[in-house]
Amino acid sequence: MKVALVYPKIEELSLGFYTGDEHLGLAYIGGALKEASHDVHIIDAHMLGLEDKVVVEKLKKGKYDIIGLSAVYSNFSSALSIAKALYYYDTSIKLIFGGEHATFAAEKILKDSPEIYAVVRGEGEQTIVELVNNIEKSIEPILVKGVYYRSGDSIIKNPDREAIVDIDSIKEPVHISLEKGIQNNIKATLNVLCSRGCLGTCSFCNANSFFSLGGGSKWRCRSPKKIVDEIEYLINRYGKNKNIHDTINLCDLNFINSSPRGIDWVQNFISEMEQRNIECFFYILTRVDSIMDNQKLVKTLREIGLVQVEMGLEAGSTSGLEVYKKGIKLNQSYEAINFLRELRIDVTPSGFVTYHPYSTVNELRNNAIFLKNINFFKIIHLFSKVALYPGSNLTRQVITDGLVREGYQHYKVYHYDFCDSKVQTIYEKILTLNNVKLQYLSNMINYIEYKKNIILRKLERKYLGKFKEINETIIPFEDKVDRYLAAARDEIYNFFMQILDLAEDGWSETSFEGIKATFNHNYLSYNEPIIDSFRKMLIYINNISNELGKTKFDTF
Repeated sequence: MKVALVYPKIEELSLGFYTGDEHLGLAYIGGALKEASHDVHIIDAHMLGLEDKVVVEKLKKGKYDIIGLSAVYSNFSSALSIAKALYYYDTSIKLIFGGEHATFAAEKILKDSPEIYAVVRGEGEQTIVELVNNIEKSIEPILVKGVYYRSGDSIIKNPDREAIVDIDSIKEPVHISLEKGIQNNIKATLNVLCSRGCLGTCSFCNANSFFSLGGGSKWRCRSPKKIVDEIEYLINRYGKNKNIHDTINLCDLNFINSSPRGIDWVQNFISEMEQRNIECFFYILTRVDSIMDNQKLVKTLREIGLVQVEMGLEAGSTSGLEVYKKGIKLNQSYEAINFLRELRIDVTPSGFVTYHPYSTVNELRNNAIFLKNINFFKIIHLFSKVALYPGSNLTRQVITDGLVREGYQHYKVYHYDFCDSKVQTIYEKILTLNNVKLQYLSNMINYIEYKKNIILRKLERKYLGKFKEINETIIPFEDKVDRYLAAARDEIYNFFMQILDLAEDGWSETSFEGIKATFNHNYLSYNEPIIDSFRKMLIYINNISNELGKTKFDTF
């Protein structure tokens, strides 16, 4: 059958220094369908920047039998809009939703949207093939595990499918989105799946439940050999393309799983990379305690190319960590940040959620102090509010406590109020600050932090024994960049603390507008100095590279 897999555009992620990120989930679903001899097409509208109406027209012209849509909360409305347009264009098209969000909202989706035929729950590679084969044969999928579907006026809820035990058996992903992104001159990232599942039980997350929905192991891994085979293949095929990002994403929920089996797996991965002498830089997502419990392992990962780590810091207070059920202590977060920075491993993507429904002003103050102490305060942290993902324990608690607003839907994940009225005022007023110029500068700061880090790591790799001497001459340039970056972050901290004081001392709209105007002016005044100092640093590094006859780095 002719099948289209679609991922709609996410508007709020289109601002600033955007890198195309191939939807690896659809690539794997596409690989499974291709192996089953179906004609598969992928329209990654987010990667390609396609508006909904453009996607609809492409789907109409494609004359597809089945259209599968994957969506998260931020593009769910777009997915529904696309589905409705296709249904009323041709009711014979079977419309199927899937992915983490749809899994935990499956019954609601089918009840509210009669256009949708089925929802695939949990891991989809085996389920989608069986479902499409049934549709092709005009057989009702009553025996297909992992599917909720429509039968006349009824919604049939089939049993969940067990987790795929041997994920090495999953067919290779089809890199249709990646190829199209490169063709369209989009800066793209190479993504590699190494494992599935997570042993963490964070209250706001549904991943643990998603990957063990029908039972089975909560964490499974691919063989290190197959992972490194794929990395080698991607580097050889795409690595020299100017549109490929210089860091490979290892797309795991927790790359360093601290269980004995997990540590053994990482060590085997390292050995495989070392034996083949593969030169690349890569990113991982892991936990704070996984870093601190395995420092020697992290140092070895750095030696083979680990350049960026995303950790779930989430909160700057013990009470916040308890709400999120992180299972870590605040001192571990401080230690992990310092440890990674000493190794020149970038921590820019690490997660932090300033507000939750039970936040107090004192907790917000502690969050601000923590962010200042680790030199990590970003514009986004002024607005970052925990999302009520369907299926999470925190979501169930907030609904039980009656904090969701009228009109709440599973995809309206921020549609709730705070228990503390002062926190409610703070959040609503700070939202009026959000504007494109502030976000652009904040994104640029993230980009510069990452870029200067990887450039220096590349220099270290290229010049080996000479790097210490070379780096001594670069330090004055880097220090100047860092001073401006720190000063910009201090402006965010000072603004936030003034707003907290205002909320506690008695709110004044006039005072707020004055504080806001001053902050806007002061923060944006760092735009030119930051760019100028970073450009001078790059020029100096390029001069060194030219003198030594090495690769030139991009200017800013």
